[in-house]
Amino acid sequence: MRSVVVRRIVRLVVLCIAFGSGLSASANQKPSSVQSVNGRDIVGWVEFVTFDEYDLIAKAKLDSGAKTSSLHAEDIEYFTRDGQKWVRFEFDKKARPSLHGMPAVPRQKKIIEAPVKRMVRIKQHTVDFVERPAVELDLKIGDKTYRTEFTLTDRDSFIYPVLLGRRFLETALIVDSSRIHVTGAPEDLP
Repeated sequence: MRSVVVRRIVRLVVLCIAFGSGLSASANQKPSSVQSVNGRDIVGWVEFVTFDEYDLIAKAKLDSGAKTSSLHAEDIEYFTRDGQKWVRFEFDKKARPSLHGMPAVPRQKKIIEAPVKRMVRIKQHTVDFVERPAVELDLKIGDKTYRTEFTLTDRDSFIYPVLLGRRFLETALIVDSSRIHVTGAPEDLP
């Protein structure tokens, strides 16, 4: 009986040492090198992301429960450019306070234009399906840039304006749900 208890305690201590490196990096220091497995970085369930092409910085929730990624968009307009369907939308997200030792994110208002890759049917609890435009954009997490698809929707009632879902995560990143801001804050945070 005692040997079982001792083994469990040893196992618990090993797990605490292995995963107990802390929740976040300090806002004033670069995080230690991000760990990776099979070429995929291990990040927290909340990370800063940047869309360099649009000079936009936001906090993103990395959510394995969501299939698709989504981006906050208001006033979505469709138009045609060079025979292709495009979308223009406004990213207008109110400021977010400092949390967990990370800096606040100021209000950012940007107009973004991108070609529509496809229309996506999203299942929702209140209605059967909602159709949303999907666009491909480059986003940066830490020092790596990824190209991924986002559906556009008004995320004003959510804390995080960017949601990164399974389709992105399964090939790009591994999420450690016990940590946040593993990659640190962008150096050019306004």
